[in-house]
Amino acid sequence: MADLKQQDLPITEKKDNGVNIQAEVFKDLKEGCILHLSGYIDTFNSVFLQIQGKRLVDFGYTKLIFDFSNLQYISSTGIGVFAEFLRLLNEKKGMFVIANASTKIYDVFNLLGFSKLFIFTNSLDEAKKILFAGLESVSKPFPKVVACSVCHKKFRVSHPGRYYCPGCHRVLAVR
Repeated sequence: MADLKQQDLPITEKKDNGVNIQAEVFKDLKEGCILHLSGYIDTFNSVFLQIQGKRLVDFGYTKLIFDFSNLQYISSTGIGVFAEFLRLLNEKKGMFVIANASTKIYDVFNLLGFSKLFIFTNSLDEAKKILFAGLESVSKPFPKVVACSVCHKKFRVSHPGRYYCPGCHRVLAVR
C-alpha cells in the first residue's frame, strides 16, 4: 500500500443536512484516519455518513477514529451505520474506535445493546494507542475499581452504567 497523505483523502470535509465530517490522516499510521463528526446523525443523513466512510475504507484507510466530541445526537439508524462499518472493517482486518462520546450519546449505544460491540475512549490519544497496539491491547475492563471525580472515594463497578458514589451520592457515568 502506498503511503497515504492528507491530500490523498477521498474526503476532507463534507456536509449534509445536519452532519459535518472532517477527515484527518494520522502522521504516524499510514492506514489511519480520524473522522471528526459534528451536528447530528439521523435517518436522513446516515446514508451520507455510510457512503463517505466506505469511500475511506475502499481507499485503504482501515484504522479509523470517529471523534464524537461535537456530535449532539445519534439515532438508531445512525448506530446501524457504525455496525456496518464494523462489518466492513472486519473484512479488511481493520478496526475503529469511538472517541469523546458524550454520556447522552453513549447511553443511546448502551440502551440499544451496542456499547459492548464498539470500543469507546474518552480521548483521541487513548483511541490512537488502541489503534497502534491493535485489538489485543483492549482488555476487558469490568469489573473494575473507579474513583469518584468529586470526593475521590473508590468503589467497585461490575459493568458500564450509572452509579451513585457511596461517598458523596453523586451520579457517575462509567464507560
